[in-house]
Amino acid sequence: MSELILAGTLLYGEDLEVLNDSYIVVDEGNIKEVGSGAMGLDAALEGIVIPGFVNAHTHIGDSSAKDLEYLPLDDIVKPPHGIKHRILAELDLDALVSSMRESISQMIGCGTVLFSDFREGGISGAEALRGALYGLNIGCKVFGRDEVSPEIMDGIGISGASDMDYKTLLNLKANAKNCDMPLAIHAGEKDASDIDLALELSPDLLIHMVHARDSDIKRMAVCEIPLVICIRSNLVTGVGLPPLSDMLDAGIVIGIGTDNVMLNSPDILTEIEFVSKLYRLDDGVVLKMATINGRRILDDATYSGIVEGSVADICVVSHKSSNMRGFKDPIRSIVRRATSADIIAYIRRGEVEIFK
Repeated sequence: MSELILAGTLLYGEDLEVLNDSYIVVDEGNIKEVGSGAMGLDAALEGIVIPGFVNAHTHIGDSSAKDLEYLPLDDIVKPPHGIKHRILAELDLDALVSSMRESISQMIGCGTVLFSDFREGGISGAEALRGALYGLNIGCKVFGRDEVSPEIMDGIGISGASDMDYKTLLNLKANAKNCDMPLAIHAGEKDASDIDLALELSPDLLIHMVHARDSDIKRMAVCEIPLVICIRSNLVTGVGLPPLSDMLDAGIVIGIGTDNVMLNSPDILTEIEFVSKLYRLDDGVVLKMATINGRRILDDATYSGIVEGSVADICVVSHKSSNMRGFKDPIRSIVRRATSADIIAYIRRGEVEIFK
């Protein structure tokens, strides 16, 4: 489909401005035109047209071991003896790839156009993820560990500064710099003990920061280090919740991730509902974290959402479903109540998948 017209309510630009009775024209994978007055147009789809979601932090390798009993964080994920790592060591390749592919397909069904995954297992682990992605129309940033291969990895993802010796951390930082790859690291998840060391690495991205102190927040803001929060994961592991309002007030760019599939579904819509209702933030801020910000953190620092000339990575939400019918504010209703059942179409690089 070389040219496609989408009509209805648009969330335009980086501020997600609500434009009613409007349309966009998608041509050759890019947004060619944005206009008002959609009546009479031969639109292929009508609904609430929004930037595609970005799930900015996942671990889909544990998709075959869902919903363990509630346990302390270290018992679940700390390498090498956490339950997760024992399960992965026993899992055969076909089962691993198949389970990851199911989780990726679920993300697509939620309108996710891009995700980032911390992939265990070195080069073979990254290759398994690439295999799971084969033929699926979704972007993925693979953050590998243990081994570094720019050919199949997009970055280096460190489980935590306290999980390895300082020399190994410095080597990983040097490898990231030499390969021109971003360095991401979990920090401040269980407590604050690993935050200083993580910040000393000058990472390109931090994950969690549940126990960030005021000084840490200031340092992140000054150094312009973005953050991905994973609220449902933090609830399941019982580690607490990050001081999100303080981080936003400091100007930190924040994205949203669903973290381990063994703990929660990779459903970004459920994640943003939790963020909104736990923190009672402006819903536009929450939606921007899960769309514009995630893309800026992982892929394109200049991304501004649905604007002329931008890449056509788009999600269309129904305005007629029983769940969404009667909405007063499209942003508020998408954030607080939309589910995958309300996603009627998914467009990435101009390729269209219609769900309803």
